[in-house]
Amino acid sequence: MTPYSQRQRRLWLIDCHAAAVANEMVSDLGDWLRRRLKKGIQEQSFAAQEVLDHCVLDVSELRKQWSDQHSTQLSIRARMS
Repeated sequence: MTPYSQRQRRLWLIDCHAAAVANEMVSDLGDWLRRRLKKGIQEQSFAAQEVLDHCVLDVSELRKQWSDQHSTQLSIRARMS
């Protein structure tokens, strides 16, 4: 841009540049999301494993509690209008 450009020309150039940046960001969005999700899933997995390692209950008891909770939540949803 030059200082002698008309206002409309400067706005048009800024708009074109912003559109190009937006297109580039959209094309990289899938990779960015994959990296963020992969990192988040790994962190959550490690945290969950650490909690399970320090838990005093057996895995079978935890699975039974999970099943009971699941069935209770489904029965509550069935009664809701």
